[in-house]
Amino acid sequence: MEKIKKHDNLLLWIGIAIFSALSIFQVKISVGDELWNFQNIYKMIQGFMIYQDSNVIITPIFFWIGEIILKIFGANYFIYRLFDVCIYTSMIFMVYIILKQVKIEKTYALLYTLIIHYFAYLCITGGANYNILAVVFVLLGTYISLKYDFDKKPFIIGNGIIIYLVLFTKQNIGVYYLLGSILMQLLIGKNNKKTYIDLLKQTAVVATLSIITFGYFAYHGNILSFINYAFLGIGEFGTRNIAMEIECIVHLGIAIITVICAIYMQRKIANEEQKRIITIFLSIGIPMIAIIYPIINAFHTILAIVVLAILLMYLVDIVLKQELTKKMAHYIILFIIIVLTILGIKAGIVIIKNNPFTTNYQNPYYGGILLKEMESKINCVNEYIQKNNEKVIIFSKEAALYNIPKKRSNGAMDLPFLGNLGYGGEDAMLEEIKNKKGYQILLTKENYWQESDKITDYIRGHYNKIGEIEEFEIYEIQ
Repeated sequence: MEKIKKHDNLLLWIGIAIFSALSIFQVKISVGDELWNFQNIYKMIQGFMIYQDSNVIITPIFFWIGEIILKIFGANYFIYRLFDVCIYTSMIFMVYIILKQVKIEKTYALLYTLIIHYFAYLCITGGANYNILAVVFVLLGTYISLKYDFDKKPFIIGNGIIIYLVLFTKQNIGVYYLLGSILMQLLIGKNNKKTYIDLLKQTAVVATLSIITFGYFAYHGNILSFINYAFLGIGEFGTRNIAMEIECIVHLGIAIITVICAIYMQRKIANEEQKRIITIFLSIGIPMIAIIYPIINAFHTILAIVVLAILLMYLVDIVLKQELTKKMAHYIILFIIIVLTILGIKAGIVIIKNNPFTTNYQNPYYGGILLKEMESKINCVNEYIQKNNEKVIIFSKEAALYNIPKKRSNGAMDLPFLGNLGYGGEDAMLEEIKNKKGYQILLTKENYWQESDKITDYIRGHYNKIGEIEEFEIYEIQ
């Protein structure tokens, strides 16, 4: 038992990584965030430039890290999904580290971490994702805020770096963390002159790193494309992609109850140290709720409340620690581990049955379960494109599925979503299509909810339909 306690960090990391790997490798390749993010990184490895050759609307750190990893270890789904495992495991690991930092005993910290993991593991099945990486950096920022005094160099420099990392991993999450960090320091620093000076020092760190990043884009002639996609399409994305899954109300309800209970305990029960801890969690956690906008689904909601979930476990520990004995905690931990093991065995059976490792390691889909029916469709459509001298554009969310194996890029047309089209939006994309005279354009028979009806209606109304292939209609641009 002592050896387990001594190596608890390593053992937790390994355990979560194994379960996460089983969870993600059982997922069949499909059209969604995982494929779209892989497409953008894969393009970079083939020599295409982020933003200039792909309409990435997120700041670049996730894609830079992904490019480095896939270049070193292999540009395929196997390595990409291991990247996913590392990001998600880091998030859960940071939960555990934070719980120990607020002086929760290891047994209880492990219990609370496993509870959060059990409800958050859905995130792993979405594939490697910039949102999760940004939350990892937010949790790292929360950790250094709890560990260091705000007027000390480790916090000032460290928090400045964290703000930069979050901003340039996912810009909106970066803004939320920045607001929370400023609020936290003003509340705890008592709004004095020294606090403002320290905030300016952190700003200097962020500004220096940001200038270097913009300089990098300027040097490569990519700065206008970066600004165009990462910033100028934000308004369209935020207003044209609003959606909500009703079950998210439960997650948000838990978050609101946590905030109310935390404020009450801070005023009525908590000692000075506990008040500081609660203030930090609330200051960072409340702005993070805004992550859910505009696409309010389980994935975004879970990530949005991770900080508040840690706060909830902290409050539970304060209130129930006397009632929850170590013996009871061990039983609950064992139960959760058994449940996770059963889920892991089930996932392992799916992996063995479908064997995602039959193709060549150089195949980009190596390590992913690609159904025979889907593989046949990919081959059929790509043969058609090749026969037509590559002068065929798949204008659909499906494009990545077909373009990746052929190392093909049609820029923003490879993911033609509202908000992903940069400055000018739909009208600018229509002009680009009109200039593709002599090309054929493939449309799915029904639009995905994020696709532009205006553009597809124009294509159907102005160009001749010359046939169909698989799920696509074929139109000739004249």
